[in-house]
Amino acid sequence: MRVRVLFLIAAIITMWSIVAVAQSNSQGVYLTKSVRSALAAEIANSIAATAPRVGFNEKETTALVTGARDGSLKFRDYTGPYPAAGAVFAETSLGDVQFRNAAQLDTIQRIASISSHSAFLEKFATVRLDVMPVPPRDYKVIINGEDCPATERSLYRVPAGDTAVNVTRIGKPACAWSGQIPSGSEHVVVCQF
Repeated sequence: MRVRVLFLIAAIITMWSIVAVAQSNSQGVYLTKSVRSALAAEIANSIAATAPRVGFNEKETTALVTGARDGSLKFRDYTGPYPAAGAVFAETSLGDVQFRNAAQLDTIQRIASISSHSAFLEKFATVRLDVMPVPPRDYKVIINGEDCPATERSLYRVPAGDTAVNVTRIGKPACAWSGQIPSGSEHVVVCQF
């Protein structure tokens, strides 16, 4: 019963997909599509290297890796009949993978956690928008051709190198910047509307 409760608590805490979490990490930084893709590949590679060591077979490992890459990896509690009642599963586009013990669940949760990959994310650049006035947050943000949400912290992780930022507000001239941002650096784009 105790193991079931621990699995259930873990499942409730981790009811998310990698892509959804990657869009806005715990520090309030929006990850652009190319950064999310790179992060998904990094997580998938980590799962591929680690899953067999904690007892996942080749089919299960492939499903977990595919789920990490395509964003379908989600953790959920199985509520059906015996024999799996109370078990925790990883749902993927290739099917479900059951966690047979706490070590498997802990390992995959740790790898799938965005905080486990903070060093990887530091190699990317950051755009900080300084939009004045901020309220209301009714402006449109496009970074490297990608529509991005206007976020509370106005921080956006982008690939290092050439970067183009375009911020628009209805009835106001566009605010645009383009240039190079080195790896690990932050560039502030000031927009006065």
